[in-house]
Amino acid sequence: MIFTFVADNNLMTRNHFVDLATFNAWANNKIFDFITLNINADLLDKEIVSSFPSVNKTIFHIWDAELIWLERLRGVSLKNFPSKTFTGSALEGLKKFIENTNQLLDTVSNSPEVFFEENISFSALSGESYTQEVSAILTHVINHSSFHRGQLIMMFRQLGFTEGIPDTDFIIYDREKHS
Repeated sequence: MIFTFVADNNLMTRNHFVDLATFNAWANNKIFDFITLNINADLLDKEIVSSFPSVNKTIFHIWDAELIWLERLRGVSLKNFPSKTFTGSALEGLKKFIENTNQLLDTVSNSPEVFFEENISFSALSGESYTQEVSAILTHVINHSSFHRGQLIMMFRQLGFTEGIPDTDFIIYDREKHS
């Protein structure tokens, strides 16, 4: 292995995480807009070869992960995936996905600098206990959501869409932010 861990110098700042959470909300909203304008409920549930077998299940996975981590940041360890008990329509699920993304952004935006250097303890869904730094958790959450948004883009193409697919790369967000 040619990899070596580099010492952690805690160079991440509150502004960095606010920017990442804003990017996450921007990108999730682009996905929401594309879906609500282009994809009907049948296509949302159409089986596709991917990590999750449909657009809807991928959206629910992102929602679950963001909500589970948001609750851990709030001191609550959930015991199950939130979408397991969701009984609403596909559109209601998409709206919950965006509401949660906005709550994550609000939490990050309204937290003091010291919050990002704190360690929090939580229980995973498996029941195992962990303690991790908030900055590592937030980096994971945003990276995880980006990974699955990339899968959604691939799924849109598999469903036959060739135009209007959103570009949710961080660099595009940064260019828009500075234009």
